[in-house]
Amino acid sequence: MEARYPDTSAATGGNRMKRGVWLVLLAVALQAPLGCSLLTEGDEVPTSALLRIEGSSPNPLLVITSINFVEQLNLDTGALTVLLNQSDTVSVELPYEDRLSTAPDGSIYFELLNPEIEVASIRMRVDMDPGDQSFDQSATMSDGASLVYYFVYN
Repeated sequence: MEARYPDTSAATGGNRMKRGVWLVLLAVALQAPLGCSLLTEGDEVPTSALLRIEGSSPNPLLVITSINFVEQLNLDTGALTVLLNQSDTVSVELPYEDRLSTAPDGSIYFELLNPEIEVASIRMRVDMDPGDQSFDQSATMSDGASLVYYFVYN
């Protein structure tokens, strides 16, 4: 399972990949002598996600959701972009809460957008079920600013 956040930094070094490879190798090494299932324990495909948004906004905010999207890697820059094949958009007042089903493969995309110039102070949380994969971020948003969370199970 992997939660992905848009990369806002210019440099995401290869150290993450090296650390990930070492952690997998360590897990495999530990699994063999112990005979346990370190790699599969609690590794269920999420079936739903609980989206909670709280805070204050003088205007309605937009929530964009999708279970039909793909990630696209720009080979020149290394930037990862999400392309929505199909999405739903709703206008919401705060507080807002909704439980949504994930795609059959456990994937889901959420974007919270403030289309107005007036400032909104919000907190957006996402809890995947089953699992403890979650997102919790606060922001001050205005004039087209957005918060994005998406989860890709692999």
